[in-house]
Amino acid sequence: RFDELMNESQDILASFFVSDFFPSLSWIDKFTGMKNKLEKNFKCLDEFYEELIEQHHNPNRPKSMEGDMIDILLQLRKEQS
Repeated sequence: RFDELMNESQDILASFFVSDFFPSLSWIDKFTGMKNKLEKNFKCLDEFYEELIEQHHNPNRPKSMEGDMIDILLQLRKEQS
């Protein structure tokens, strides 16, 4: 699933958005569907990352998931608050 999301993100990043060069013509991105595609991709990535975070908050998770990057980031967040 992650690979699929990353491939989609790469395709979107390599695409041409009219609004990047001509902000007053941003309606063209909506017309072509690029804006909806971008928002859908952001939503899917957000859901994916939320699932990962929820898995890391689960005390019954496998030992293989302990000590990874997400754990470190969550620990840093916890220490700052």
